[in-house]
Amino acid sequence: MAERIAVVAASTDKARLGELYRLYGDTVARWSVRLGGPEADAEDLVQEVFLVIARKFKEFRGEGKVTTWLFGVTQNVVRNRRRRERRWGWLKTLAIQAASGVPPVAVDPSELMERSEATARFYRALEGLSEAHRNALILFELEELSGEEIAELTGARLETVYVRLTRARRQFTRRFAEIEGRR
Repeated sequence: MAERIAVVAASTDKARLGELYRLYGDTVARWSVRLGGPEADAEDLVQEVFLVIARKFKEFRGEGKVTTWLFGVTQNVVRNRRRRERRWGWLKTLAIQAASGVPPVAVDPSELMERSEATARFYRALEGLSEAHRNALILFELEELSGEEIAELTGARLETVYVRLTRARRQFTRRFAEIEGRR
């Protein structure tokens, strides 16, 4: 009897997990790319986020909003991935250099290069911000969330969100101007 209950509970959890993915998979992908930067592999990050969620599904008590929990898991997965990539960045650089002999897909090279450079400058400026400031700026400016929604997602007070946002904008503007000046 206990085995049947465990099987039913597992299948129910699997169905609920599938429903979570259906409802929030695109949102988690968008958060992953925006928090991780242009080099982020959205599919890989989403898969990693939902693997963590599957392992910790029983821990979610439903006291808070699901999106708050999902954002927290996404934020942690992206943070850990970025740390790993910084540690092993030299290997990635070597791989890119080795693959540079492969001809690119036919696209206007100047447009592609300008777009790529602008994106790189944007994310270079973001890299200089603390994680809290970076997240506040991304969620407000790119995700277009309200201060209240950001407070709920991050677990910070509303006043703290606005302080972080103000500081993030100031730091980002200064860093971006420095980067543009070096160009």
